[in-house]
Formats: sequence, C-alpha cells, structure tokens
Amino acid sequence: FPVTITYRTTFHLSTYKNNIPKSTSLVFKQNNALFLESIQYQVRGMAIVGTKQKKGHEKLLFKYLEQFLKGKKISSIWLNARKGAVYFYEKVNYSITSIPFEIKNIGTHLIMFKKQ
Repeated sequence: FPVTITYRTTFHLSTYKNNIPKSTSLVFKQNNALFLESIQYQVRGMAIVGTKQKKGHEKLLFKYLEQFLKGKKISSIWLNARKGAVYFYEKVNYSITSIPFEIKNIGTHLIMFKKQ
C-alpha cells in the first residue's frame, strides 16, 4: 500500500489494482473534544472509485489504515461519516458518538469513533 507522508502527522493512504487507484483516504492528527484520548487521528476524504464500491476496497483500505496507525502507536481514530456510509463503518467496528448534523453542501453526517 502506498503511503504519502505530507507532514509528520498527515498521511494519504491508497489501494491500487494493476496500478489503477481504487480507494484513498487522508488521515491526520486532529483531536475532537468528544473524546478523552490525548492523541487522536481523524479519517477524512475517504473515496472509492464509483464502480468499485462494495467490492472490498474500502474494507481493505481501512484494515491497512488501522494497522498503519497502530504501528505508529495511535489507537484513537474518529471520522465524520456520511449518513449513507454509517453501516460500513459499523461493520468495521466504529461506534456512533453524535447526533446527526449537516455539513453544508455535502449532507447529513455522524461522528464515529474507534479505539483499537
């Protein structure tokens, strides 16, 4: 899995098949007042190539993302999940920790959290 390190605390992770990108995500150090952990990372910009959704790329990316962060001694991960993606994040053991809220021009989201 390629990892691009933009800053010491910001990472872009992607999956590829035959050198063609299938999924990508940005992960960066960002604390959220909802959680007590002193070091937290936020997943943001999760994207799957439209025709590749529900083909396992997103699960593979999250498995690697979590292993990558665990290797850096980071155990607290949170994200703003689009309402339609909540089921996926629940399947990979993230928990809803907020009421639904709107992000302008994007839609309804919920904050989700996982401590590994």
